[in-house]
This record gives sequence, structure tokens and C-alpha cells, in this order.
Amino acid sequence: MRIIVASVIVIFLSFGFTTIHKRKKIVGYWEIYKVEVGSDRTIESRNKYIILHEDGRLEGGRIGRVPKKKGAWKYDRKNNILTLSSEKKNKDDGDYGILQLDHSQMKIKKDSVSVFLEKMDKNPLETKD
Repeated sequence: MRIIVASVIVIFLSFGFTTIHKRKKIVGYWEIYKVEVGSDRTIESRNKYIILHEDGRLEGGRIGRVPKKKGAWKYDRKNNILTLSSEKKNKDDGDYGILQLDHSQMKIKKDSVSVFLEKMDKNPLETKD
């Protein structure tokens, strides 16, 4: 009986750690460097960013400029979905399947649009104390 209880606890802690770890990978300053629309159109341009804050806030805009887009994000661990919603609703809002996520790259997809992002070490808009 103790072995079963211990096994359940280990599994629960492992699952919880994995979820927390994945969420921490998502949090940060990301630059969008490529967008694929279906199989016939690819846009390679590094001119937009998105900031996913630890508290669930979202900000985004053009690189080098203050954020114009503000809203919220959430991660659905069960379905591996990143949901983005902005204060001013737009076509970028919605559920994105996470196809790839590691410490420096993320690939998300909504409908026929795949978005490729690179995580940057530091938000260039942050001011130094």
C-alpha cells in the first residue's frame, strides 16, 4: 500500500513539475521571425514581439517601440494550447497549438497559420534600475 501511495505522489509531483517547467518556458520576451500561411506563403521578417508575463498579462508590438497590444494569455496543459486575447479584439486572438517549445524557440499554430518565435534573453524596452 505504501508503495502505491508513494508511486502516486511521485507521479503527481512529476506531472506538476513538468507543467510548471513548461509554463516557465513560455514566460518571457519573444520575437516573431517567421509566419507561414498554409503551404504557399512564408513571411520571414523580424519586426514584431510579444511579451508573456508571469502573471498572465500579454503585451506586444513592433520591435523597438512601446507595446500597442495588451491583453492576457493562458496555457492549457492538458491540450498543450496557448490562448491569446487582447483588450482590443483582433485576428491574432484565439487558441494556438504549441508544436515546439524549448528554452529559445516556440512554434505555435492557429488554423493554417504557423508562427515561429525566438525567445530573447532580455526585453530591450525594460529600463535599468
